[in-house]
Amino acid sequence: MRTAFATAIALALNGAFASAQIYRVAEMNTEQLRALDRTRTVVLLPGGILEQHGPYLPSFADGYMSERLTATIAEAIVARAGWKVLVFPLIPLGVGGANEIGGKYTFDGSYTVRSATLRAVFMDLATELGEGGVRRIFVVHFHLGRATAARWTRPLIISTTRTEGRWSTWSA
Repeated sequence: MRTAFATAIALALNGAFASAQIYRVAEMNTEQLRALDRTRTVVLLPGGILEQHGPYLPSFADGYMSERLTATIAEAIVARAGWKVLVFPLIPLGVGGANEIGGKYTFDGSYTVRSATLRAVFMDLATELGEGGVRRIFVVHFHLGRATAARWTRPLIISTTRTEGRWSTWSA
C-alpha cells in the first residue's frame, strides 16, 4: 500500500515539475522570455483551422485537437531532463478544409486562408525566433490540408545557422 501511495505521489510531483517547464508566451513578460535558455528550449507554434463540422461540432474542433496535440508534445519534451517548452497561442488559420470535398468553398463556419499566407505567418514567426537565438521550432497544426502538408513538409525545417547574414529554410 505504501509503495503504491509513494509511486502515485512521485508521479504527481513529476507531472507538476514537468508542467513548470512548459511556458506560455502569452503569459510571460519580456524579462521572463529573455531569461529562457534558448539552447534548451523548444518552441511550439500551434495552429488549427476554423472549419464547419455540421450541426453537432464547433467550427474550432480541429483547433481543440491541435491544442491537445501541442500539450502532449510539450509534456513529452519536458519529460527529458533540462528541456523547456515555450508554447505560442494557437493561430486559428488553416488551408482548404472539408468544403473542398463537395466543391463548395464558402460555408458558414469555415474561414480559410491561402497556403502561401499560412506559410508566411509561420515562417515570419520562426525567422524572428531564430534570429533571437531559438534553435528548435516546431509547427503543430492539425489541419494544413493534404496538398499544403506535402508542400510544407521539407521547407519548414528552419536552419539555425546564419548564412550570409540571413536566416533561411533548408530541407533534408
